[in-house]
Amino acid sequence: MNRQEHLQFCNVCTHKKFDRYKGTVCNLTDERADFDVSCPHFAKDNTLADKELTYVSNLAKMDLATTGTRFGNYIIDLIIMLLLQLGFGIALGVVLGLIAPDTINSISESSRISNYILGGIFSFLYYTFFEHAYGQSIGKMLTKTKVVDLNGEKPTLSIIAKRSLCRLIPFEAFSFLGDDSVGWHDTISDTRVVYIKNETE
Repeated sequence: MNRQEHLQFCNVCTHKKFDRYKGTVCNLTDERADFDVSCPHFAKDNTLADKELTYVSNLAKMDLATTGTRFGNYIIDLIIMLLLQLGFGIALGVVLGLIAPDTINSISESSRISNYILGGIFSFLYYTFFEHAYGQSIGKMLTKTKVVDLNGEKPTLSIIAKRSLCRLIPFEAFSFLGDDSVGWHDTISDTRVVYIKNETE
């Protein structure tokens, strides 16, 4: 069995658990599924099964973005965020240089952890604003993709905020590079990235 076939069991099992390094794992073993025919620990959760059935039905109607497209989105958004942060930093430096020149030295000597925290906050605000306001980050606008919930609808602000927060998990940025091109921030927030259909379709 491949990973997708395993997940057909795991996604509706009461023992399902999410691990930030391994993705969906068994709560009993802390390992990803590796059975050949059926899992000895499988215990069906009817609520999850109904949710999965709805998802599979909706998934058939969705045109999920490929791994290559999603990697392109990531690179474009990363460049845009770096440029915006650079512009913000320059503007802040000019303003502080005029009104409080002494503070520039203290800011430039700030720790690397502070820089990571500020970068994380900026990333959270960037993705939350664009994906809530437009359903797309700038990268997704260029590749004609958008974020949807499992029903194919525009996600709520709370879902988008959760999705953006999940991006701060270490190594999460590369989690969509798997077989299904679905990242941890997609899985945890119950969202997907799909191609935008033409009006004539």
